[in-house]
Amino acid sequence: MKSIPMSRRLFIDHTHTTQYGFQTGVQRVVRKICEHAKSAAEGRFEQVIPVMLNELGFGPSDDQPFTTQASQRTPESKRFGNGFRRWMRKSKRWLRGQVHPKDPMPNLATNLCDVIDERDTLLLPDAYWALPNVWPAVKRFRNAGGHTAIVIYDLIPHTHSDIYGEDGADGFRNYVRAAFEHADRFYAISRTVRDQLVVELPKITGLPLGDFGIDYFDLGAEFTDPAGTVQASVADIFVGDEPSRPLLMVGTIEARKNHQFVIDTMERLWLDSPERRLCVVGRPGWKGDIVIARIQSHSRYKKQLFWVDNASDADLLHCYKNSKGVVFSSLAEGFGLPIVEALWHRCNTFVSDIPIHREVGKNLCHYFDLKQPDSLLKLLRPFEVTRYSNNNNFESTHVHVPPTSWSESVAGLVEKIHVTSLCHKINSKSVIQKIAA
Repeated sequence: MKSIPMSRRLFIDHTHTTQYGFQTGVQRVVRKICEHAKSAAEGRFEQVIPVMLNELGFGPSDDQPFTTQASQRTPESKRFGNGFRRWMRKSKRWLRGQVHPKDPMPNLATNLCDVIDERDTLLLPDAYWALPNVWPAVKRFRNAGGHTAIVIYDLIPHTHSDIYGEDGADGFRNYVRAAFEHADRFYAISRTVRDQLVVELPKITGLPLGDFGIDYFDLGAEFTDPAGTVQASVADIFVGDEPSRPLLMVGTIEARKNHQFVIDTMERLWLDSPERRLCVVGRPGWKGDIVIARIQSHSRYKKQLFWVDNASDADLLHCYKNSKGVVFSSLAEGFGLPIVEALWHRCNTFVSDIPIHREVGKNLCHYFDLKQPDSLLKLLRPFEVTRYSNNNNFESTHVHVPPTSWSESVAGLVEKIHVTSLCHKINSKSVIQKIAA
């Protein structure tokens, strides 16, 4: 039996994640791919090379370009606010091609396209809707014979233009068109997103899919013992016996995360159980000002309602391990990392009933209907009263079923890229002819 040949090199771009230092879901995925890619590539690729954009194209970067240790992270309360709003405004203009960001990195004096052949693959897992000047470098990589794979996180600005506005939706569609033009294959972060791409991509691009490849891989969850000390302000929220600890919400404070629904539910729960508490962990995001203002002006703020906007990984781990349960109420998601992180830490997990959450949470979560204002309240009210009694129905699902680990997640992605890169080598002449045309 013949062994499968190895591909030559896997280049992984992490320009946007390293330049801006954000700590949201996209950046976590980029970091985990870079962290596990070398071990995942054994027997598949001869070499894994992290790269960043420079004025010549792509150049190699440090093998370990990231850190998530609390002591080395800028507090999100300092990184965001007005600065974040300026970044969002600039990002929308970048998407329309009106301005370009500054040169993302110092001159690395290297252009990978000088040494690329059909056995090489460029993986693009970063936030390219905010980095449109990447495409000329990607085009040069393909013209040199390389294979390109782009990670697609969701189509939410396209499918939920009521949240992001028509300007935001149009800008996002421009990004999708550019990605489609410069990619040999898309890898979605869930089966649900893959299925959406199959339906929506022809609508966005105005072109048939033809033989364009769309696949998906499962994201991982492995959130154990990060370096750093838990902030005293965070630890103080979770003191006391277990029944009195707060429910937890994790995620950027933005419109689609639907914090208002949960706070509305808590308002009603507080009528019967005024001692119950809720802790919201997340940085300010798109149209999150209203929610933040409501939290900070609430009569229960810092009593039964808390907001942590600068959580380190150590802080977040402490929150998961010591919460009463996790609530995730999104209107739309590409995956929903807090769900698998909550399940990893054996949390009772309450999530909005949308297709992607059913895919990720399976039968391990408690689902509520966003169209029914009482649906979450009906779950939380008996949970608040009886969780610790012998007749607690919630305990039946309060079990530890390990989700996919990050090493397994990245191995699955790299294996799929390896197989398609071999096919690309066979068909490289036709691909180059297509690009030239």
